[in-house]
Amino acid sequence: MQKLPIWLSEYIGIPWVKHGRTGTGVDCWGLLWLIYSKHFRIDINGLLSAYDDTGIGAREVSGVIDGEKSNWRCVEQENVRLGDVVVFNLASIPSHVGMLLDSDNFIHVLEGTHSVIDKWKGLNWASRIEGVYRCPAL
Repeated sequence: MQKLPIWLSEYIGIPWVKHGRTGTGVDCWGLLWLIYSKHFRIDINGLLSAYDDTGIGAREVSGVIDGEKSNWRCVEQENVRLGDVVVFNLASIPSHVGMLLDSDNFIHVLEGTHSVIDKWKGLNWASRIEGVYRCPAL
C-alpha cells in the first residue's frame, strides 16, 4: 500500500448521516464535499437542495450525481490522482461515490457504516466502477 496523506485521518471513521455535510456525519457525496471544502479549499456543489427535492432513492441519487459529473472531466483509470472522484454502480445504478487517494485506495462511506479506506479496484468494487472524474478546479 502506498503511504497515505496524514491529513486523511481526520476523515476516517465519520458516521454515515443522510444529507450529512460535517465532521459529525456525512453521506457519500457529503464526504467528498467535506474533503474538497476543508482540505483542498475547493467549493463543489453540496447537492443538498437536489437531495431535498428528490429524496434518497438510488435512482434519484444517480440523477444528482449525473448532473454534477457532467461538469467534470472523465479520467482514464491509468491516470488517476489524489482527489479524483470514482462513481460506482450499486444495484446497477451509478449511485455511490468515493474520493481516490492513489492508484489503489479510495475513501468513502456507505449507509449504516463509517467512512473507510478501501481498494477501489478490489474484489468488492472493481466490477461496479462506472467511471472516474476530475473536478475542473483540482
